[in-house]
Amino acid sequence: QQQADSLFRQCVVCESNGSSDVSKPVGDSVQLDVQIKEQTFSSFIWKHNNNIVLRYTSKGKIIKHDSYKDRVQFNEETYSLTLKNLQKTDRGLYEAILSSETDTTLAQYNLTVWGKYYIKSVRVKRNSSCIIHAFEFN
Repeated sequence: QQQADSLFRQCVVCESNGSSDVSKPVGDSVQLDVQIKEQTFSSFIWKHNNNIVLRYTSKGKIIKHDSYKDRVQFNEETYSLTLKNLQKTDRGLYEAILSSETDTTLAQYNLTVWGKYYIKSVRVKRNSSCIIHAFEFN
């Protein structure tokens, strides 16, 4: 019995009610949080568009996908994921999944990462509208 228990870890879980939209500029950071209550699990997974970003095992081992190694932080107490130095390729759906006998999705975030903009020109005429031409770069 004691050996079987070592394969699972306790955490607190609250299931998500839909996804949250998050929008950040390129180069910024974002923290994705999870609401939790007590639950036994074999692993806790963060996914990006169905690809594993990070796996946290019941033995407390954190396994990061190579492309995120230097850009993610995982909080072992809150299970939150922080993405640093955001790139446009980080756009998409992030899911926090608790894996035991069945998988439970705890949180979903739709992340939009936008480039930086600069203003090319501004023309203003008295008693009329203002036209701003902005261009995305990066």
